[in-house]
Amino acid sequence: MRMPPRAPRARIALMRAEQLLRAGQYAEALPIFTTLAREAEERGLYEPAADGFLQAARCLLELGRPREAADETLHAMSLLALAGRPDRIRSVAQRAAALLGERGYPELAARLVQEAETPPEAPAGPPRLTERQYLRAAALAARLPDRCPSCGAPVIPSELKWVSPGVGQCAYCGSIIKPTLPRTAH
Repeated sequence: MRMPPRAPRARIALMRAEQLLRAGQYAEALPIFTTLAREAEERGLYEPAADGFLQAARCLLELGRPREAADETLHAMSLLALAGRPDRIRSVAQRAAALLGERGYPELAARLVQEAETPPEAPAGPPRLTERQYLRAAALAARLPDRCPSCGAPVIPSELKWVSPGVGQCAYCGSIIKPTLPRTAH
């Protein structure tokens, strides 16, 4: 019987932090979420990093540290802009503002909403692809392996950070995942 691939260290830590959060152990969960978020940000995995900072903000709010929670939420919003997910910024700000407002911090809630209303600067990105380049990249992406060769995590194209046409970066461990090309007979 073949054993399933071992979960990466980050995934194990994330499961532990979420377990602590559900149990109401916010002080124990906070450093785990913060560490994972910083590591993801350093690797350029901006959306997972934003999610980690949002969980850290939730812990901070539950621990009675609303200003720090608002700061972490603002940082998460800036990471969502870098990730090209401005669609999530407004909903994140509204949810966080509602929680802050309910707990008696209307000035912090207003700050989050105001930041969400300010359109983020468009991140400098690669030049637009031609149709031919797009089709080639799509064909290469279709040849990606089902699992990351480094950590064994499932490869989900929508969760990858694309580093070049058809070449992605694993959302879990940050390893480069290249398409498998057919061998040609000589």
